[in-house]
Amino acid sequence: LCYLPGLTWVASPTGGATTRSQLQVPSRTRAEVVAGASASGGAGSRVGEEGREPEHGLWRAVAAAALALAVLFGAVQPPAGAQQALISSKIKAGGASTSAGLGTRKIITRGINLEKANYAGQDLSGVSFQQSIVREANFKGAKLVGTSFFDADLAYTDFTGAEMTQANLELARATDAIFTNAIATDMYVNGTTRMEPKRIDGADFTGTIFRKDQLNYLCKIAEGTNPVTKVDTRESLMCPE
Repeated sequence: LCYLPGLTWVASPTGGATTRSQLQVPSRTRAEVVAGASASGGAGSRVGEEGREPEHGLWRAVAAAALALAVLFGAVQPPAGAQQALISSKIKAGGASTSAGLGTRKIITRGINLEKANYAGQDLSGVSFQQSIVREANFKGAKLVGTSFFDADLAYTDFTGAEMTQANLELARATDAIFTNAIATDMYVNGTTRMEPKRIDGADFTGTIFRKDQLNYLCKIAEGTNPVTKVDTRESLMCPE
């Protein structure tokens, strides 16, 4: 709620543009308008008998004030349907750093929430989601060659069928993530990474080095063969027979 002398402006509860019905003018202000108009004659004599202000001129002034406030304070919010487009634009505009084909490397999505973002089937090779909140995101079938998830929150994220060769998961938290049929070869997984995915059936981890306790966990749920590389998941992890 924003106040100006003689004017009350009510922001839209839905976050959308402010409508005429949401602009309120106190009765005191209306009386003052009538009095002022009467004193100046002309237009005042037309409204003095009815006790009402010139409707058109008043609302024009109110609308102008509301527009100025919206520009200054960012009161008008984008519609909810534009959320996915906003998420995707963070990469194209440099919101996520990139080292291949998307511009100059920049400070990445640090502190930005990409929860439940949908990147299914996209080529995000070389993009960095460093220290990003990427919980419950969809990377099904995405190309993530050399992609960095350094210190990212990947809980419940779906990497089914993703190509993740040389991806960086250092310090990442992959609790309950899904790596079904993922090509996760030669990934960089630092010893402090929380690698506790929900499913890894059909994943190929050839060349990815895990800590012993991580291997013990992964081997308990490892099964299947990768449909692309034809490598058995347990063999790629060198699980004991």
